[in-house]
Amino acid sequence: MAAGAGSVTGRLAPRVASPPVATQADVQRLQTRYEAQLDALGKEGVAKMHFVAYAPPSFVIFHNRLYLEITLRNPRMFDPQAGSIYKRTAQSFDLFLALQLKAVLAQVPSDPSLAGLDITVLDELNSKPKASSEAAEFICPLGPLRQFADAGITNQDLIDQSVVLVNGVRIALNLQQDE
Repeated sequence: MAAGAGSVTGRLAPRVASPPVATQADVQRLQTRYEAQLDALGKEGVAKMHFVAYAPPSFVIFHNRLYLEITLRNPRMFDPQAGSIYKRTAQSFDLFLALQLKAVLAQVPSDPSLAGLDITVLDELNSKPKASSEAAEFICPLGPLRQFADAGITNQDLIDQSVVLVNGVRIALNLQQDE
């Protein structure tokens, strides 16, 4: 046996099973199973949590895993000249999305195949000659999301375990430094 190939006793470490690859059939199955719950989440989300009405909660595949996708509109208007995309994204998370997560998680279906939430926050930019927007997407695993909502980990811990995209481009986000 090659050096370092096994333990001192010569046994190989047990293989950890990787999660199954999600398919469109899995998306459709969950969408059908939780349709009423998603409809209720969408209605309450529009009324109380700044969800956009034109994009109801739905299941999607990201990196071969199932996520619940939701879209919110940040009520805050940003000046694109006053800071970077990193600053806007950090503020969007800390001052808006983090405050919504506990209420959202309370209504997320409990299904073992659900890996997390894919949350898009639309940030309005006060640009001339007409206003525009920027999409900050936070793709967060469910376990760390629940830990964050229960004050078990910090906002930065959650971000570090998530994927953050701005207008479809992945960014590194250091909340304290970027805000």
